[in-house]
Order: sequence, then structure tokens, then C-alpha cells
Amino acid sequence: MTLIAPHPASQFDWEAAGRELGDKLDRLHAVAVLGSTDEFTAKVALGIARQQARKRRVAIGDLLGDAEPLHSLAPSDDHHGLADVFDYGVSLDKVARRVEGPDALFVLPTGAFIGDQAGIFVDRRWSRLAAGFRKEEALLIIAANVAAPDIEALVVQFDGAVIVGESAPARLPVARVLGVVRGPQRASRALRALLTPVRPQYVIRAAKRSLWKLGASLGVTTAAIIAALGLWLAYRPLATTAWAPAWLRGRGVRADSVGILQGADSLNAGGDTVLKMAPGMGLLTKLDSASISPYGIALVTFNTQAGALLELQRNGASLRAGTFTPVFIRETPWFRVVAGAYADSASAAALLDTLRARGTSDAGRALIEKFPYALLVQRDVPDTSVASRVSVYVARGLPVYALLQSDGTARVYAGAFKAPEEAAPLHDAMRRSGIRTSLVYRTGRVY
Repeated sequence: MTLIAPHPASQFDWEAAGRELGDKLDRLHAVAVLGSTDEFTAKVALGIARQQARKRRVAIGDLLGDAEPLHSLAPSDDHHGLADVFDYGVSLDKVARRVEGPDALFVLPTGAFIGDQAGIFVDRRWSRLAAGFRKEEALLIIAANVAAPDIEALVVQFDGAVIVGESAPARLPVARVLGVVRGPQRASRALRALLTPVRPQYVIRAAKRSLWKLGASLGVTTAAIIAALGLWLAYRPLATTAWAPAWLRGRGVRADSVGILQGADSLNAGGDTVLKMAPGMGLLTKLDSASISPYGIALVTFNTQAGALLELQRNGASLRAGTFTPVFIRETPWFRVVAGAYADSASAAALLDTLRARGTSDAGRALIEKFPYALLVQRDVPDTSVASRVSVYVARGLPVYALLQSDGTARVYAGAFKAPEEAAPLHDAMRRSGIRTSLVYRTGRVY
């Protein structure tokens, strides 16, 4: 019998793996390719680019540092690149180099010097670039190191990321991972045992436990819990029209349903009917004060909840942190749709540009305003559970969304308010359904 050890990573066809994955990315327009080895990362990005360049224009941005597989495609004495685009405002067209061949493939080199790599990744101009490629039905691919600081800030402005190798950014949302290219498969346990000399060792034997039975028991238990949760949600007050705020049922809001913002003590006094401000005015950690995200975009205002829900469902993919807020306009109840949660107005403007490019409803008349407050529904939600937690509330018609926090967890919010008093109707509705909320400042980053 002849035993063949698995091929090392250097013999694995990374570009072919990229081509295979690239065939599934037809509907995307901005993708990050992240890996710990520059050569392999560049080859996967090149494979995706060559596959897509058969159908449309593709540009590969090299933030690896002029990786050889990309640099060799279009060598030039011109040292300008992406660093100059972001540091000095050089046009993207001036640094793009066309690759010889029938396909419309371009390379965007790194540039002579990157002064602040993290500053480039967090730059909100990536959103505008992504919107431009989307408008032209083209594809932008950025190859970068998976361990680069603040690399997640780049990915959240794109359609997602392809991971090359075994490592992934610690704070990257799972929902943003488009695919993983791990490279050559490891040998099986039996093959590794034959290839590796066995050394004598002491063994402590324990009673065998059937993994199949354990897995089956766990699956049945999980299914039962999900079924019970579904029944509970179906028969909660929010599953019916009874969840609606008091003012939607023809009654006025109680005067004690919201406290005046004079301090935490006054807001916490009263009882369950009082809208409570979280400790520290909603700033629950020392890092929160640096991550307040008050800026958002006021889009369409509907006179029915159904209209606001339809808008969120129709444009949910592009409305980052989309929500709606019940408000009074001339003593008439309306539902204001708000998108985005950013620390500065420039970032909100980048999202607005994207929405206008996509033709989102009423984006042409949208306004960038401050919505510093929200209702905190849940905190410290693991990244792997964010999508399921949010979908449960959204399925019940609640304007819930999640923001990524600095510690890698998420907080689930409802609504976005200019002033604390605006939160009263939604707080009252959720309280009546058994959901306790606290009025807080919005903190974190959009997914």
C-alpha cells in the first residue's frame, strides 16, 4: 500500500478555488477578500476577478502591499495607488491599470506609502465607491490582510467578505461572510496515524458515550424549545392588533408614561409604566461614550404602520439599521422611517448617496438628522445570534435592529428618536406586550 501525504498549501490551486467561488457572486458589486497570507489571498481575489471579468468590468484593489500575483498583472513605473486616492484625493481612474487580455479587468495597486492603514479602512468613501460600482453593474474587489486593524469597518460598507484560510476578523458579523476558501484538506485521522510515528503514552479509558445519541437528544431538545418559543410568540399580545399603542386605539397616552429628561432618578421613579432611562444616561460602559451613533436619515413618513413595515421589507437590504418611529404630526399619528446610525453626518451622507443611487423610495427628499435615542431591547447578544433574535421581533411587526458594539457583541434597539418624549408610544406598545425596554443613547456600528 502506498500512502500519499496531503499537498502543502503552496501546491493548492488558490486561483482555481477563487474562480469556483466567483461564479456565485454575480449579484454582488463590492467584495473584500481577506487572508493571512498575501500570496494566497491575492490568488483567490484574482480567481474571483477573472471569473467575473468574463461578464462585466472588474477592478481588484490591492491593500496587501503590492502582492506579486496582482502586481505582476500590470507592472508600471507609476507608484500611485489606493493610498493616494484616500490620502490625497487622486482619482480612481488615474491609478487603475488595465490587464492585457479580452476581459475588462483592472488592478488598483497599493500605492507608494500608506500613512494610516486603519484610517483607510474606516473611511466612508468606500460606501460611495461601492455605490458607484453598483450603479455601473461592475465589481470592486479589495484584497487585504485579515488581521489589519479595523478591517471590519471596510467589510460592513461592502456586500460582504471572502475569507482565505482559517482566520477571520474577531468582530466580523457572520452574516457578512460570503464564502471561505480554506485551502488543502487535512489528511484523515486514520491517515495521519499511519504517517505519524506513535509514541507510547499512558491512556485513561472512560466509558464510551454515543455521540449520535447525544446529538439526537440535543436536536430533539432544541426543536422542542423552538416549537415552544413559536407558540409563545404566536399567542403573545404582540401577535394581534392589541399590541398597538394606546393612541392608535383611540385613547391618549398617559401622562406618566414618559419621564422628562432631568436625570436618571426622575426617570426611574414611578413603576413599570414609566419609560426608564438606563444607568449613565444609556451609556453602559466607558467605551460607549466614544461610540454614540446619533446621525440617521429620515426617509418616508407613512400614515399607517403597514406602510412603514412594507418599506422596511422592500428595502431592508439597503436600509442599514432601518426602523420606524410612531410620531405625532399636527395631532395625527404617523410612522417615520429612519435608516442608519452613525457617529458623524458624513457617514450618513454616504448611506444617503447609496440609497439615492439605488432609487430607494423618497431618498431624493430625505434629510440627515440626529436621532440620538432608542429603546434598548436586548444587550450583549452574541454575533452568531443577532440575525435570529432580530428576525423574531421583525416577524411580529416591531421596528427592531441591531448595532455592533466595540466588544464584538450586539445590542438590539427599537426605534430612533430625536427626543425622549418621542419614545413614549412605542415604549407603551412594547410594555403592554410584555417586552421591557429602557431609553438609551444609540451606540455601536451598523451591520
